[in-house]
Amino acid sequence: MIVLSGARQAGKSTLLRNEPPFKDWHYITFDDLDSLALAQRRPDEILGISKNMVIDEVQKVPSFLNAVKKAIDKDRSRRIILSGSARLMLMKNVSESLAGRAVYEDLMPFSNGELNGNKYSGWIEGFMETGSLPSSFTKGQRVGKSNLHSSKGLFRGYLPPLIVITREDQVAAWWKGYVKAYLERDLRDISEISNLSDFRKLMELTALRNATILNQSEVARDASLSQATAEGILISSKRQVLSQESDPIPRTLQRG
Repeated sequence: MIVLSGARQAGKSTLLRNEPPFKDWHYITFDDLDSLALAQRRPDEILGISKNMVIDEVQKVPSFLNAVKKAIDKDRSRRIILSGSARLMLMKNVSESLAGRAVYEDLMPFSNGELNGNKYSGWIEGFMETGSLPSSFTKGQRVGKSNLHSSKGLFRGYLPPLIVITREDQVAAWWKGYVKAYLERDLRDISEISNLSDFRKLMELTALRNATILNQSEVARDASLSQATAEGILISSKRQVLSQESDPIPRTLQRG
C-alpha cells in the first residue's frame, strides 16, 4: 500500500488517473458526497469493489483507515493507494492504523528542471564542493514551454494549474481563491485551529523566512501569538503539506 500526500493542486489526482498502472485501477474520491457517506457508514462495501484501488482525499474519513487495515491484513496481495492533501503519517490515528503496512510518499510541485525536461547536472555535489550555485539558478532560467523564468515560477509555486497562466493578475486572483478555499474548507476539515486569521498571519510570516533558519519564538512574537499557539500552527502546516523543514548542514561537516 502507498500513501501519497501533497498540497492541493500539486497533481496527485492527475497522476493517479492518467499514469500506468494506476489509471486502470478503480478510482474513488471522498470529495464525492455519496462516496464520503458510504465510507463513513459501510467502508467494507467500498473496499469490496475491486482488489486494486485508488482512494483519494482519504484524510476526510480517518476512521476509514481501520477498514483498510483489516482488508490488507486479510489479503496482502491487494494493491491500494491512499491519496490526500494531508500527511497522514503525521495524523496520530492514521499513522497507528497503518504502521508497517504502508509506504509514504510526498508529491511536490514542479521544479525548473522537470518542466524543461533537463537531466540532473550534479549541481548538488558541485554546491557542496564550491558553495556556489549554477548561473541558471541566480540569473533565472526558462521554465518549460511557458517562457517563465524562475522568479515568476516561484510566484506560481510551480503548481501545474498556474504554469499555463501568463497574466500576473490572473495568477494573483487564482492564489486568492486557493487560500480562501483552503482556509474555509480544508483547514476546518482536518485541523483543530479555530482562529483562521492567526493561521494565515503566521503562514505569511513563515513564508518570508523561506530558506532561512526558522526561529519559532521570533515568528510567534511578530505574529503576536503565544509560542504554544505558533507551534501548533506550524505543526498543522507540515501535516497539510504546506511547509517542510530541512535539517541544517553545518559548515564543519566532516566527510567519512
